[in-house]
Amino acid sequence: MLSKTNYKRFINCEASLWYQRNNYQDLIQPDLLTQDSFDQGRDFENLAQIKISSGLKEKEVFMIEGFKPFEYKEMEDATDVAINNPEIKMIFEASFSNKYSAFSMIDCLEVEEVGDDYHFSITEIKNSSSVKSGHILDISFQVWVLRELGNIVNTIKIAHRNSNFIRKSRHDDVNVMAEELITIVDVTDKVNNYISKNKKVFIENTQRAENVKKGSPLPTKKISNNCKTCPARELCIESFKDPSVFNLISRSWRTKNSLLEKNIISLDDLYNKYGEGLTGLKINEDEKFVISNHRNKTDYINKEKVKEHLVSLEFPIYSFDFETVNSAVPIFEESRPNQQIPFEASIHKLHENGKLEHFLYLQEEKTDPRSAMIEFLTRSIDGDTGSVVVFNSPFEIGVLKELVIYDISFKEKAQNIISRVWDLQDIYKGRAIYIRDFLSGWSLKKITKSCLSENFYEKEAVSDGVEAFVGYRRFLNNLMNDNETAAFMKGLKRYNAIDTMIPLIIIKELFKIIDLKSESFKNISEDNINNMEN
Repeated sequence: MLSKTNYKRFINCEASLWYQRNNYQDLIQPDLLTQDSFDQGRDFENLAQIKISSGLKEKEVFMIEGFKPFEYKEMEDATDVAINNPEIKMIFEASFSNKYSAFSMIDCLEVEEVGDDYHFSITEIKNSSSVKSGHILDISFQVWVLRELGNIVNTIKIAHRNSNFIRKSRHDDVNVMAEELITIVDVTDKVNNYISKNKKVFIENTQRAENVKKGSPLPTKKISNNCKTCPARELCIESFKDPSVFNLISRSWRTKNSLLEKNIISLDDLYNKYGEGLTGLKINEDEKFVISNHRNKTDYINKEKVKEHLVSLEFPIYSFDFETVNSAVPIFEESRPNQQIPFEASIHKLHENGKLEHFLYLQEEKTDPRSAMIEFLTRSIDGDTGSVVVFNSPFEIGVLKELVIYDISFKEKAQNIISRVWDLQDIYKGRAIYIRDFLSGWSLKKITKSCLSENFYEKEAVSDGVEAFVGYRRFLNNLMNDNETAAFMKGLKRYNAIDTMIPLIIIKELFKIIDLKSESFKNISEDNINNMEN
């Protein structure tokens, strides 16, 4: 059977479907971020089901459940029984397959008996703020499967998030939450138009996909930008050897896709095609700079530019970082879907005389952390002067502005903090320094690797931001026991403290690179991390 998900996998790359069908499931499991997205999707789907079925009696709604993933016939049989039950008006996860072995599991199927026939209306649930083009493909595949069976599908809808939703106290009532968070949009005309243009494509693709089976030859890999999100990407690792088009060209998407379609992947491929001057290659100047450095196997340092940044630092220096959590279904009052809520902040304060202080706030209760966070920031980033060092200022500034919306009394202090922001990323983003290991990016971890003796994140219980916010959401949702919570909170404190210590170490190294001495940084070293409390 070819499910909707595998159909999309097939049209992106036949090899991806081959890996899935040839017992490579263990190797293509979702990563932590993808799995978290699935989990949030289920939470959203539960609320959507409440809204979609409102007004119906409990006995009129039926869920197809309790089956293993590949028990297609059993799911279809259960669906058939439910459809023929005159009491049932709505079926969740109704399952069908047509003569092309295309399998469809409908999020919501409404059943209406008209004479001797059944008329259907379907609703697909999407954890999104609007209807996307990919959603139309998804639901068109579902409807095509049903209609190939001779079924009459009248109305076609998509349920998605209300982008203007703000949680209030009344939303503690799950029915009120569902009613106001979920928006339902009629997409019947769009789907009908899509199917009329692509019916033959559906048939041809499903028939071709039948040839991709267990034991069949591995199809030719279709290298494209889709590879970056393909669950089987690690199995095609030879296509991702550094440096390559994947990681040398970051913004010129059309050029990148065009190159990949021509099987131009490696650095040598680029120069073989376009020559030493890369004549005719439509990329921006920064991408040319990156490719040239890799071609010449050189790193780059513009000491004057680095100095311009460093001499603009003002003491005391506050090295500052937030950890945030978001949720498709807002957890706290006065918050929106997927709004970044800061639950932890770390500040390392370096005085001009070399004195170093550390302040940290972590909300360890399952309550809204924002008021306490505002108090912490007001108290810890004191005075009106001193650089506030961050990495990726748009994020920290965005969170600060959201705190102002939450509490307008914080506006003056937030504006003062924002006016003092000094972004370490700017040195690397502006290419004052370029190390080839950065490829087309300049993440804090890449920079750390280039100038510190070890990867301090690697050995930590919480080693990156994804682990931090996914773990914190699990904590909020009561998915940790007491021992797990204690270990997680301890790991969070170390992780966030390391995140604000490392920029100071990097800045000290930058002073060394440009041969500029700074007595203020004399006590800043990797020992500051090694000596942190465990």
